[in-house]
Amino acid sequence: MFGSYCWWSIGDGMHGRMLQGTVKSMREHNIESDIHLWTDQEEVDGATVHHIDTNSFDKKHYLFKLRFLRDYVEKLNYDYYIFFDADSYFVRPLPYNPLMMMQGSPVHSFLESYTSHPNNKRFDWWGCWLTKYEQLMRDRGVISQRIYNVNAGLWIVQREAVMAFYNLCDDFWKYCESQGILFTEEAPLAYATHMLCGDAEAHTLSNFTDFWASDWTGNFNQRLPDGSAWHFTDYFTGERTQVNPAIVHCMRSKNALSKIGE
Repeated sequence: MFGSYCWWSIGDGMHGRMLQGTVKSMREHNIESDIHLWTDQEEVDGATVHHIDTNSFDKKHYLFKLRFLRDYVEKLNYDYYIFFDADSYFVRPLPYNPLMMMQGSPVHSFLESYTSHPNNKRFDWWGCWLTKYEQLMRDRGVISQRIYNVNAGLWIVQREAVMAFYNLCDDFWKYCESQGILFTEEAPLAYATHMLCGDAEAHTLSNFTDFWASDWTGNFNQRLPDGSAWHFTDYFTGERTQVNPAIVHCMRSKNALSKIGE
């Protein structure tokens, strides 16, 4: 009904060891789909390894994720590609098929914080004023009523849309650069999501906190998530919401995840 899909990620050095731990947690919680990794690890139990030279690609601004999708991942024979960051940890089986989140769109990412929320306490993102970020998005054709930021820890692209997705990301990043703003891959991802999804509101994080959320504030600092509920903090408003996702983007647990990967 939904089509075929694989999971994929990139990681060398410590991030390669983290991927060992991530894949272990995936297989322990009934993820049976194919997993493809681009890594310097010799092998990763439960995944197909595509070996890379750690000096062979430019990691600046994390834009390599987009280039790997275009140059390597798109050649895999699946209908959809699900990217996950190396610092991801699965605490239980998924609550539903990941492709349910697509809702007819060719791209899904978790749009997080509303840039014009009246309760915002932070007014910049990656050093760019939110008013400027909104204008950049409007300049390049975003028409949705609300504009959001995004965390790039997990996103999905339909195979048929890979080149359109990549070109949108590349165009937006270069436009921002021409305006003196150097974003990471997150702003281009947010832009492509707004442009390719008919209803941005349908892709907001608040709809999917049983599936995924980012622990950017360190609820599980230096330890692995244990499946208990925790509080997600909105990046702009600071408002806290209790969540309990199956997948935790455990950004402050890198050392703990690397250790189980070893």
